Amino acid sequence: GLKCPNCGASVDDASPFQGTLTHVESLQDAIAHLNDHSVDVVLSDLSLPDAQGLEAIQQLHGAFPDLAIVVLTGLRSEEVGLSALREGAQDYLVKGQIDHHLLIRTIRYAAERSKTQRVMRQQAAAMAASRDGIAILDHNFCFTYLNQAFAEICGYPHPDELLGRSCWELCAAQEQLRIRQTILPTIAAQDYWSGEMVGCRQDDSLFYQELSVSEFGQQEFVCIIRDISDRKAAEDSLRITRYSLDRVGDAVFMVQKDGRFLYVNEAACESLGYRHDELMA
Repeated sequence: GLKCPNCGASVDDASPFQGTLTHVESLQDAIAHLNDHSVDVVLSDLSLPDAQGLEAIQQLHGAFPDLAIVVLTGLRSEEVGLSALREGAQDYLVKGQIDHHLLIRTIRYAAERSKTQRVMRQQAAAMAASRDGIAILDHNFCFTYLNQAFAEICGYPHPDELLGRSCWELCAAQEQLRIRQTILPTIAAQDYWSGEMVGCRQDDSLFYQELSVSEFGQQEFVCIIRDISDRKAAEDSLRITRYSLDRVGDAVFMVQKDGRFLYVNEAACESLGYRHDELMA
């Protein structure tokens, strides 16, 4: 049996099991009960009056994807149990081979695995819905996961078009040396890098992006990108406007509603006899 690493007691002795058992005869009765009541674990036979074989597991998992399901089967075939796991069950038990400790341990582990999988599904849903591009790279810098936003930012209709491909394909040529000489060494030393970079879309057009890269696991990487091309264009336009206004002979003032100066050019400073920093303050 499993032992507690601290005191050496068995798991069952260390944390006594308490629960309430509800028994129903058919799959439809089970679904009706689950619609009205919160249940931690379902123990399901593979031979029910209204469902045979894996049909019950398929319907239960389809209707309640976060539900922990343990299959009870009289068939002495591991393949049946493995098939149930592929259909969404958490574990399986063979009738006639179940004792108290095995049953309690299986119920507990199934409930914990279900909670973990629910959190993972929630995280996956959040990543998929994010407006920021999120991708995971393996140790060869190839994509193992991308959300829809990442694909669209890079000019691809669907993430599947980039799965298994190298991220270097999305890096502008002028950035690749910087990545190898500066960014990768920073990630190796700090497990993280964040900054701006020029990316390359599917049609070879370039765009500005905010990029953050975090290393985790066995040399895997999480990349988060945001298209900032519009912001960069606005900043460039503002710099050009200010450069032009600084060189005109007329005094130019931009004033906020509260009366504070938002912008003054050199001619305005000269006409009022103040330094630029004095007026802006």
